[in-house]
Amino acid sequence: PPPQVLKSSKDTKRTGLLAGLGLGVTRSKMLLYSGGQLIDLGLPAYHSFAFNAQIGGITMWNRYFGLQYYYNLDIIADDVLTKFDVGLLTTSTFNADAILNAYNGDQFGVGFLVGLGVGFDLSYYSRSFVDIDGSAFKYYSLATSLDARANLGIRAIFGENYALTLNCSIPFLANLIDPISAIRDEVTFSVRFTYGKF
Repeated sequence: PPPQVLKSSKDTKRTGLLAGLGLGVTRSKMLLYSGGQLIDLGLPAYHSFAFNAQIGGITMWNRYFGLQYYYNLDIIADDVLTKFDVGLLTTSTFNADAILNAYNGDQFGVGFLVGLGVGFDLSYYSRSFVDIDGSAFKYYSLATSLDARANLGIRAIFGENYALTLNCSIPFLANLIDPISAIRDEVTFSVRFTYGKF
């Protein structure tokens, strides 16, 4: 009988860990929050540095189609908040992205991602003031907001376990900062190095 040819593992269903780290930039605008409404004051958009991390899983049904599901944490050095004594903006989302690989050979591949994420945002800042009588005091603000976003990406795959992804995340909601202001992250672009069962 002819010798049996073993199928590549990329032609079979497989599930494994997904983990990644990334660096990126956000484009944001400062908004007024009044009477439950967001008001655009026409302030210019600005850019901020972002660090992100992902942990979750990936299931590939074959070498072309799959699904990744993961928790994503963004820590954003927001250009407005960092002007205070302490300023921090984070986004926490649970995401599911469909995977379509245009090509996925044994050593190299190229694929596309499209998906959605939901979660919450946390903003914190503190600022020092000096009163009229010369006494110093600090103002603190801590706010949480719902988060919903669309995810788009293009990925280069190296071997079976490593990938480099250019990711675009488009939030639908603004981040409350305090009772009178909010920040809308219009888009976040990031480059991610990812480990997974590709």
